Amino acid sequence: MRRLAFVTSFIVVVLFAIPIVGAILAAILGNLVNNVAAILLLSFAWYAAVLMVLRIRARRRKLFQLSQYAAILVLLLNILVCGSAQAGDSSEEGWEQFGVGLLPADHVGSDGSWRIMVSTWSESDSLHGTVATVLLEPGPNLECATEDRTKTVPLGPTGAGHVSWPVRFVTKGDGPRRIVATIRIGRPGGPAIDEQEVRLDVTIHEGLVQVERQDKIRTTRVERGQRFRYGGRYLVAIDESETVHPRIDVRPSIKREYVARCPSCAAESDKVDLVVTVGRNGRVTWIQPRRPWNSNIAPELLEAAIQGAKRWRFEPARSNGKPVADWATISVIVRRG
Repeated sequence: MRRLAFVTSFIVVVLFAIPIVGAILAAILGNLVNNVAAILLLSFAWYAAVLMVLRIRARRRKLFQLSQYAAILVLLLNILVCGSAQAGDSSEEGWEQFGVGLLPADHVGSDGSWRIMVSTWSESDSLHGTVATVLLEPGPNLECATEDRTKTVPLGPTGAGHVSWPVRFVTKGDGPRRIVATIRIGRPGGPAIDEQEVRLDVTIHEGLVQVERQDKIRTTRVERGQRFRYGGRYLVAIDESETVHPRIDVRPSIKREYVARCPSCAAESDKVDLVVTVGRNGRVTWIQPRRPWNSNIAPELLEAAIQGAKRWRFEPARSNGKPVADWATISVIVRRG
């Protein structure tokens, strides 16, 4: 009986891990909605097989009932994990879903030239059918040997948005070299423009090319005259003087809240969830409704919440001890009167 109890416990633990691992893998694949049904069906089949084995081997009815309850609990956890992962994925609009990369060859040819593979990628169906422009800017003592320094490439749907092509450069002598690549995407049906700038630093010595550093200088969006920074759960409104890609060490914290008033609102009291950008001075610089929670909110209620949010005060986010702009989610209480 002890051995059977141990086997039962082990199987329950394994069953608990399967839906979690499945949800994580589905989230990584970026197609969670289509994979939830497959995860549930596999779980159902697994649970049924295990229960059949336990029913045959169990000598006591209570042990079998306990295994049933455990299987039902695991199934509910499965549904909750999948649901929460799906809800979280739909709201994370601040992560860039496009980019450009540079992969240099490891040696210089006999003619003094060396090759870089330039690649673009997109992981958003909303970019399907758009066109990206890629510009390569070589640094000093470096010349582009081909005419592909500027190239226009189409972006495909999720999983098919990768395009690569070679570009040759000519360098004279050894030493450090730098290439900057910029990708620019105009979104269809709107004024938004997405950009990413990547810097590649290499050292050439005795015919060998060694990568010293490759990093993103900036990933931004410009929409209706406002510039935003990618790199977090939500977009962050920034100005030209702000650091584009800061490392956030401390998130914004609320110093003072404000209860908004709405004379024309129907409800005596209501709550509105908002996403705000907290500027370096601790004041709110940009506001939007937090989707999908406020999809059907009354216009007068939303306007009252926005006006109330402007009066909130924060301790700003910090990067290397310096204040920087960052996003925050808040719930504004709106009362009639």
